Amino acid sequence: MEKRHFANLLAAVAMIAAPQIALADSLALSLGPGDHADVAWLVLQLDARKPLREYDASKLTGHLELAAGYARGHAGSEHNNDLAAIGVTPVLRLARSKGDLNLFLEGGIGIRFLTDTTIYDSRRFSTSFQFGELLGMGLRFGSGQAYEIGIRVEHISNGGIKEPNDGINFAVIRFAYHRI
Repeated sequence: MEKRHFANLLAAVAMIAAPQIALADSLALSLGPGDHADVAWLVLQLDARKPLREYDASKLTGHLELAAGYARGHAGSEHNNDLAAIGVTPVLRLARSKGDLNLFLEGGIGIRFLTDTTIYDSRRFSTSFQFGELLGMGLRFGSGQAYEIGIRVEHISNGGIKEPNDGINFAVIRFAYHRI
């Protein structure tokens, strides 16, 4: 996707998402290394209003993540690229409260749009449209469980839509603030 097309898409998404920003239940920042690249995501989270299931002290909840991110290749090649991405991911979270702490496991599958299809010579995506999968775990804590720290393993690839489909894997640390 050409950068000007991506800029237009980002502007359209911003116009659509602007009302949601005020309604966002949390704001998160994810940072970490990947396959010879560093990534950073800024995420708005919109929570489901009720748990999907409740089991004794555990709850299965859902939320939607609206993400904007940046990746910087550093594979020791002169052809490293930086790329930006936007995406939407529905996430399921299984949480268990222990006093003031809330331990959780989570997973999700969503979509991403990239500004470039190459991050370095040997890592090509072929399409700007990608799928994103995540698995994570973490802890909510503090007054009203307003703070969160977690780790995630994420994968982005085009799911075999077009070859090559190198994809990229990365691990991130996620920090979030939840409105109470």
